[in-house]
Amino acid sequence: MKLQTNKLRKYKQFSLRGLNVIDITILISVILITVFAVHQIGSLITKLVVGVIIVSLGGLLILKEPKHKTRIYLVIYRMLVHLLRQKLFTKNKLGNFNTKTLLNLKNFEDNFLKLSLSKDNTSYALALEVFGKDITINKFEEQEVYYQKLTQAFANLNDKIFIVKIPEFVSLEENIKSLETLKVDENMQALKNAWKSDLETLDTYEKVDKYYVVMVSSNKNELYHGIKNLQARLFQTEIFSKMLNKLDFLKMLNKVYRFGNEFSEEELIDMLDKNNLNEIFAFDKVLFKKNYFKTDNVFNSIQTISEYPLRLKQSWIIDTFKSNSMIIWSLNPVSEKHKERILNRAEQNLEEIKEEVQNRYKKRKITKDQDALNELSESLVSGEDQLFESSFILVNRAFNLEDLKAQQKENEENIKSWKGVVNNLKYRQFDAYSAMLFKNTDMLKEYTEQLSTNIGFAWVFHNQYFNDKFFSIIGNSNYNGNSPIFFDQGINNGRRNNFNMFILGTSGSGKSTFAKKLIAPKIAKKDKVIVLDPQSEYSKSLMQLGAVKINLGTNADVAFNPLQIRKIFNPDSSLSILTRNSELLTLNENALMKWFKIIYPHFNEDHIILLRSAIRKVWEKHFKDIDQDLSTLSNDQYPIMSDLINELEQEEPSPEISKVLKHLKVDFQEKGQYHHLYNKTTNVDLSSNAIIFDTSALMKSSSELFNGAFYLIISFIQGLISNRENKDNSKIWILIDEAHMFIDERNESTLDFIFTTVKEGRKFNCGTIITTQNPQDFTKTQNIIQKGQAILENCQYSVLLKCKSETINEINKLFKNSGGLSELEQNFLAFASVGQGILIVDSSEKIAFDAYYNQEEKRLFFDKGDLRIYD
Repeated sequence: MKLQTNKLRKYKQFSLRGLNVIDITILISVILITVFAVHQIGSLITKLVVGVIIVSLGGLLILKEPKHKTRIYLVIYRMLVHLLRQKLFTKNKLGNFNTKTLLNLKNFEDNFLKLSLSKDNTSYALALEVFGKDITINKFEEQEVYYQKLTQAFANLNDKIFIVKIPEFVSLEENIKSLETLKVDENMQALKNAWKSDLETLDTYEKVDKYYVVMVSSNKNELYHGIKNLQARLFQTEIFSKMLNKLDFLKMLNKVYRFGNEFSEEELIDMLDKNNLNEIFAFDKVLFKKNYFKTDNVFNSIQTISEYPLRLKQSWIIDTFKSNSMIIWSLNPVSEKHKERILNRAEQNLEEIKEEVQNRYKKRKITKDQDALNELSESLVSGEDQLFESSFILVNRAFNLEDLKAQQKENEENIKSWKGVVNNLKYRQFDAYSAMLFKNTDMLKEYTEQLSTNIGFAWVFHNQYFNDKFFSIIGNSNYNGNSPIFFDQGINNGRRNNFNMFILGTSGSGKSTFAKKLIAPKIAKKDKVIVLDPQSEYSKSLMQLGAVKINLGTNADVAFNPLQIRKIFNPDSSLSILTRNSELLTLNENALMKWFKIIYPHFNEDHIILLRSAIRKVWEKHFKDIDQDLSTLSNDQYPIMSDLINELEQEEPSPEISKVLKHLKVDFQEKGQYHHLYNKTTNVDLSSNAIIFDTSALMKSSSELFNGAFYLIISFIQGLISNRENKDNSKIWILIDEAHMFIDERNESTLDFIFTTVKEGRKFNCGTIITTQNPQDFTKTQNIIQKGQAILENCQYSVLLKCKSETINEINKLFKNSGGLSELEQNFLAFASVGQGILIVDSSEKIAFDAYYNQEEKRLFFDKGDLRIYD
């Protein structure tokens, strides 16, 4: 940031007691008038009285009027101009008093808007819609990079631009369409109705700030290259934009000029090829008053910023843009020749003023002005910056004077918060109206010279509106005017290339509730949803939406056959049956050996080799006459653990075989701990669209039993995912809740399996959601940290909810490869309320949010009531 100068034209040469040449000229004129007047009077006393009166009245003229912050004579001049000027314009009048003469719109030539001030003064405009970016929670060093890049975008401008901020009602037409396409079952109807109610409410009442940049030039070719260059530089700043075609440009003009009297989209389409847009956009009646003007039935007023503090803070413009007013920021690059002239004159005048001023306080203020001017000059001479004539037009619009004044007051308070000064432009609303038009000329002349650094560091495009055109709101933005966030995890584009998500949050942070909220729309869309639920937190909610619950436990009537052949993201379906089956057997054999190591961690490599040899023999006997894909057989066509035990019994006895057989017989035969679960034909029906595997009963078992069951379930799920290849465009979603419970530092096979699911699943339209409240379990060893980071790197999205201070360091370790957490992010998470968090879409897009739940979602998902309500 650089020091901010005052308006350079205010550094006028003083000749006497702070008076400039005009002031002294008026004083001399008053004295001459006084001399002439008293000369005609005979009585000395009368001469004195008249002289004193004239001099007093004349002296008042050079006093400063506090509200206008200028000399009284200038206020009187403006008042006279206002009184003498035509104030009423109507569409049926002829000549200069027609409302059409107030505009400068001509017609479109392709996407170029032709602007005409006169027959000999024609220019063109192109426009961008700019999508804001919130960097509030980024690291300070990251923010600095963004500021510098935006500064460079402005520094390379050669043509005048207008940055336009328009508060617009949220358009949720596409979101509503996405909801209307849902064909839901009866058990989802209440939730669909609640989503519909949310959308209808927001579509009516919610406003967001939209940003546009209009560039103006007399040369169409230079204009096109100029705006494309600006667009490219904004992209480098990770600020995205799109060039407006002529219909979109017309829609923008409709918002700028026709507030309260907007044309419909059908009417705008009819206007596209009209030759005189002035005729169309002109109001029926415009009436200018001293403090406002009226366009048909709408009250309008325009304010500007007349003074800036010496030191501007980063993102200094944000408070100003909180207003409900339309704001047009005009930035006109100053030519090299003009720079030399105004800077030379300003520096000379300041030096002379400082010499004349005796008051030490005023002298210090002048010294600071000189410091700012020197810094400005040095920056320009070194080529670091571009200088702009910068002026703000704050356009207030309302249907009554009371609301109009409220807007004006809000602007005054917002600008005062960063020590700026507002000018309400009394008697100058006509000139102000002219300034809000996209002209190369400036009748208002209320600009202040600003460097591109100070403009870039304002971070004008700060309001980030996140809308994936989805029907469910995940929350409201904390730092963007509470704007709603519509997030679709299933989007696949250039920036977002997988569906995986990692959710972190301490116990009681709202983590599982938020996961339910994410899952419900997926069930509504009839995507395949599988939930691994180790704490029985999802059954009550999701079963009301049609999900099927499968209880897993040693005594449950559920069986998974470990010897069943499953696709494990391989092999290639284009291979021959023989080659494909060979690869299938190898992959399943390796997976089975890892499973044995989980349930029998004391088995050594000799024991594993024995098991590997035996399983090959079992499969060879069972599959020797089969010439079809082995993963497509019916469940009862696969061998079971008893067949493996029988095969081992036929081997030549040895201590190793005896040990293996001893464990397998005790655990897998009748009354063994694994008999019901693993020594039967698979009897689990995975055809339902939504399945919850409730593993809470296994939590009381040994870690070997629990992790073994989890590993086997995941392997079956991987087979399910692989079998969906090329079937349709629907997605499959795997939610692994409290994933830290499945991490065993003694055996990392389960963690490897999670990584494989996350990495390979996206090839099959699969998205994995992983939640945990103990990130420290992902940082137990260096090897686990690396695997945890690898999982994170393959997750497009992360959601960070409230965390304890002591766990934030562990989160930083996990996020080390992506830059870690900023200080602001850490503070936000440490002090977040229930349901508040940060959505990380990618490294350049992070949104602090407060989760939103409608009444139906609260009924479904809030098992303990709304914990966000405080007394």
